[in-house]
Amino acid sequence: MRPRQSRAWNVRLRQALKNRRDFAQECEAEWRDFSQQPGTRLWWVRAGATQRELRTADRQTVASLRYGRPTTVRAGGRTYTRKRVHRSSRPRIAEIVGHSRPRSENVWAKINRRPALTNLRELCDETGLPVLYTSGNHVDRSAGARITFPDRRSLTFPVRGTRRTNAIMTAVDQNGNKIARYRLTVIRPLADKAEIIVHPGQPLTDELVLALAISAGWLSSYFQSSGGGG
Repeated sequence: MRPRQSRAWNVRLRQALKNRRDFAQECEAEWRDFSQQPGTRLWWVRAGATQRELRTADRQTVASLRYGRPTTVRAGGRTYTRKRVHRSSRPRIAEIVGHSRPRSENVWAKINRRPALTNLRELCDETGLPVLYTSGNHVDRSAGARITFPDRRSLTFPVRGTRRTNAIMTAVDQNGNKIARYRLTVIRPLADKAEIIVHPGQPLTDELVLALAISAGWLSSYFQSSGGGG
């Protein structure tokens, strides 16, 4: 490498490192200010080896998720089951998911987008009726998971942060409205604890509770490696 090229490369490298440091500092400031944001505060906590609960600030459980085969979610006195989409149903559901792109997406969602139809699942009530679909993944620092409702409304979950201790995930609807924000407050293997703030004026419906319970673990998995590393 010629001296002039070497100097130019060093300048670009220093600028890139400075930009990274500045961005990390911005994320850390936003993370510290998170608890000052208005809205309904919820907690996502470990309640057993395979169970997580979504609780209010006064420790009332509004949803309980049990991992397994199948994974189930209990909310509003009802039990919902998460299933793989049957091959016969996949074309219809793929059309719903594929046509539910947000009109206005956060830039981080665009950067981190992964194919929408990978890992396609449905969450069904006791009668077998789907109440929401999940697709994509949050992994390898790529925010590709999304939730789509049968009427084609949808939520994406962009992440802003450089590591688990300064990252914030936001639930954004198909019109670009921010619905809820998430941050990790306890970071331990299989025992992460998340704080969730639902946007002021956003009613805490059973539908939203289910979406929050399904998505709460995605902020942690965003930093995991699909190759098995952390």
